[in-house]
Amino acid sequence: MLDSTRTALALAFLLAMPTLAACGSGGSSGPDATDYSYDCTQETRSDTYVAGLEKDGTQIKVQLTSDPAPPQKGDNQWTIMVTDTSDTPMDNLTIDSTPFMPDHGHGTATQETVTAGTQAGEYVLDPINLWMPGYWEVTINFAGTSIDDKVVYKICIDG
Repeated sequence: MLDSTRTALALAFLLAMPTLAACGSGGSSGPDATDYSYDCTQETRSDTYVAGLEKDGTQIKVQLTSDPAPPQKGDNQWTIMVTDTSDTPMDNLTIDSTPFMPDHGHGTATQETVTAGTQAGEYVLDPINLWMPGYWEVTINFAGTSIDDKVVYKICIDG
């Protein structure tokens, strides 16, 4: 019985190793991973950040209208403007986001709250938690009466 328990623990440890190694790069992992560094000048997959960065879905257009510009390590508040393809603001949508680090195979445990903004088609997503330096893909999903669409913001966090 003891040998099977040891074997099971050893197997669990070996299976966890790639995940632990991907986030550690010489240090700790998790929300306090301050010794992990990433040089965004070498990143070719991320969007070039400009004020009002726009993304097109198949049925919608999304514009990131908020600061910080560009997004920073930690919690970010994103304000987005959502219009249909003819630039008509879209209200009453169900929106959620999924920040994910494809190189590490993980996202964030923090779920944003989405509230309506002050203008038609405007939504505030808070927080968008980009808790460690590196390449992030933030997928924003949109659902409504006649819409099911998404956009992906490709963000690099220096550090």
